[in-house]
Amino acid sequence: MGVLGASSYHIFVAFVFVINLVKDLKVLTPFSTVSNIFTVFGFTLLFFYIIETDVEVSEDQLYLKDIQEVPVFVGITLFALEAVGVVLALEYNMDDPKKFLGLFGLFNKGMAVILIMYTLMGVLGFLKYGYDIEASITLNLPKVKIAHIFLAKLTTEFVKIDLNDSSKRDDNSMDMNPSSAPHDVIGINSDAT
Repeated sequence: MGVLGASSYHIFVAFVFVINLVKDLKVLTPFSTVSNIFTVFGFTLLFFYIIETDVEVSEDQLYLKDIQEVPVFVGITLFALEAVGVVLALEYNMDDPKKFLGLFGLFNKGMAVILIMYTLMGVLGFLKYGYDIEASITLNLPKVKIAHIFLAKLTTEFVKIDLNDSSKRDDNSMDMNPSSAPHDVIGINSDAT
C-alpha cells in the first residue's frame, strides 16, 4: 500500500470530509493566504534549485521538434490556467464583483502572475533538464513523498458544495436556477438539493 498505511488514508479522508463542510470562502481566507505564501516560497526554492548549477543550453533545445506537439502544449497550458469553478465562486463571494473582470481586474492580474510563474519554471526547467524533464518539474527533484494532490483537491470541492447550497442566496445574488449558465458550464444539477 505504499509509504502510508490504511489508517493514514482514513485520517486524510476524514480531514477532506471536514473541510468540505465549509460553506463560505471567507472562512478559508487565512488558509489561502498561508497556502499562497508557501506556493511562492516553493517556487522560489525551485527556482534557486534549478539555477544553482550551470545550465547548459544546446542548440538542439532551441528548435521546435514537431509542429504536432504544439496542440499538446496549448492543452497543458489551458489546463494549468483553467479554474472555472473556483473563479465563479470567487466572483460570487466578492463584495464588488465588477472589480473581478476588466483589463486590469483581479482575474487578469492573477492570471498574469500565474502565467509568468509557469513560463519561468517551464523555460528554466527545460533548459536545466532538457528532454529528461518529467511532466511536472517537481518529479525531477529528489524523491520525497508529499500530499500536494490531497491539498489541491480541497479547493475544488468547495465549488460543488457552494453552488448546490441555495439557502444563503438572496435577490441580489447570481441566478442559481438549473437553467443558469454556471450550472450548464460546470454540469451541476441543482435539482439534487
